[in-house]
Formats: sequence, structure tokens, C-alpha cells
Amino acid sequence: MRRNLTPGKVGIDFLDGFIHGAINDALAKDGIDTSGLYQFYAVRVQKRLGGLSEYEEHIARYAIERCAGRRVVEIGTGLGELPIVLALNGMTTAGVEYDGNRQRAAMALHERIASCFPEILERYEFIRGSFPETLSGSAWTGADVTLLFTNVGAGWDADRTGRAIDFFTNVGEIILDLRLFGVVREDAADREELFARIAARARTAELLPDLSPGCYFARFTF
Repeated sequence: MRRNLTPGKVGIDFLDGFIHGAINDALAKDGIDTSGLYQFYAVRVQKRLGGLSEYEEHIARYAIERCAGRRVVEIGTGLGELPIVLALNGMTTAGVEYDGNRQRAAMALHERIASCFPEILERYEFIRGSFPETLSGSAWTGADVTLLFTNVGAGWDADRTGRAIDFFTNVGEIILDLRLFGVVREDAADREELFARIAARARTAELLPDLSPGCYFARFTF
């Protein structure tokens, strides 16, 4: 059994099992593609990996410790498991997702978990749309907002990547995986170039090599 994220809040083991059950039910009902789970989530059921990935637990622990009092938005949230976990551990969160099938799966999970924990309705908002457009002019901007990018290697073109980085000055903090931001960057030089590009606009910039094994997280403040 893993140590809970926050004393007195919903346990990490329970949430891992709850989300795994929701994924399994969606796959059984609609299949891999129609469900919006695709191979990314299907493999969690096939290999019995649970509902939360290792890096999601690590970033959740980091956010609870280092982002207290801030509003946290995960971009490319998928089913929304990370902002859900944070919300049920006392944070105010949102998740942004653009894929239509995955949006339906995320809303189903949102409704399912709200039936057990109605307080999440006040702490977590699921947002349909593409980043950065869907957040422009929204309530999810300001110095108290942290944007998380954990796994958005979605093949963004140069224009969308540029617009995403331009948007960063609308919030106070960015935490992202340099390898999986917009496109997959396997080459260290490419990750260093991205870090330098964002750092040139930021007030502070730091690498977070110890946040999660196998990931390349960095933190920027604006």
C-alpha cells in the first residue's frame, strides 16, 4: 500500500482502483477506439497497471507539496485522472482535452466519481477544447494558475507550439515534460533547445530531474 497524498483525504490506492475500474468498464462497453481510451489507456488494463501511472502519482505529490494555494490546469488531460486526484486532495483544478471520443470518456469518469464524491464538482472542471484557444479569456488565467503538461506529444506544428509558449505569460507557473511537449523529443539537444526557448521568456527556470524517473520535467515562473 502506498502512502496517501494528503492525510484525511481520498486515498491514492482507492483512486487508482476506482479509475482502473472505470477504464475497464469503458473498454468492455465501447472498445479501444470508440471509447476514446485508445492504446494509451487500454494497456493499463491489459497489463494490470492500475488507473494511475507512476509519473501521475509523482507529479500529484509534487503539486500538493509545491503548488499549495494555486489553481492547477492539466493540458491534454485525457480522462482527467491527475486533476481528479489533486481535487480530491484539496486542490482547485481543471483539465483540458481536445479529442471528442476522449472527452466523452472523461465526462463519464467525472460523473462516476462525482456520484461518490460530490465535493469534486466544486474543485474540478473538465474543459473541452484545444490549448491555448480554450483558455484565452477564461477564468483559468492569472498569477495563481499553474499549467501542467505531462504527456502532450501530439504532433503540434511550429505555429501551435509557438502560440502555446506565447500563452505562458498569462499564468504564473508552467510545469512540463520537455520530452513530451507538443512533439516527442528523444534527442537531449532538442529538449535543451525547448528549455532555453521557454526560459528566455520566464522569470525563473529550473530542471526537475528528480521529480519522476524517466521523465524530463522543468518548471518555469512568469
